[in-house]
Amino acid sequence: AYCTLVGHSARKHTAEAETAVMKGEDLGPLHGIPVSIKDLTSTGQPTTSVPCGWTDDGLPVGLQIAGKRFDDLTVLRAALAFEQASPWTDRYPALS
Repeated sequence: AYCTLVGHSARKHTAEAETAVMKGEDLGPLHGIPVSIKDLTSTGQPTTSVPCGWTDDGLPVGLQIAGKRFDDLTVLRAALAFEQASPWTDRYPALS
């Protein structure tokens, strides 16, 4: 599974969601979760997401790691290994 992130579209949807939350609207428990993650978790496959870089516009990019059903430990070990090897774990996106 994959998703395409377009900076201006992501910012627009984020602003709309933030406005709704500030008004007290309930966006639901799965709001903001990419469809591919929802699909995998509904089949019982463990998944996690770790930061893996930045776009040219300074937006964070995530890597989704999925494993075999009931193999949560392998997914967590892979995520830990990736994060330990990542040079950007102390970098945060600019808020504007």
